[in-house]
Amino acid sequence: MTDNTERMAQHFSNERTFLAWIRTATALMGFGYAVARFALYLDAGAQGERRTSATYFGGLAMTFAGLVALVLSTSRYRANRRGIDSGGVPRAHEAYVYTFTVLVGLTGLLLLVLLIRGGI
Repeated sequence: MTDNTERMAQHFSNERTFLAWIRTATALMGFGYAVARFALYLDAGAQGERRTSATYFGGLAMTFAGLVALVLSTSRYRANRRGIDSGGVPRAHEAYVYTFTVLVGLTGLLLLVLLIRGGI
């Protein structure tokens, strides 16, 4: 392969990865919104008593995780693009992956606890 063809293949690969992260972020935000709205719907149905729903906060946390994924993936995409253009190897940003994993994991744990306790 020529250098130009190889560089284009790297750019396309970088873009595919970025789009996968965008899909993940969109799914997290959409699902978080749905969970939060469902919690508000349950609260509205509670006859006169207003509950503070942890499910609502779980939905907000998932939406926030989606926003974090969006920002981190955009930053990573740009860093990779610059690295490919300069001919160097982009620096690995494992902290992004670990941060996102912990954030989504804690949100999932919160929702699991709510499901087990019957809070949803």
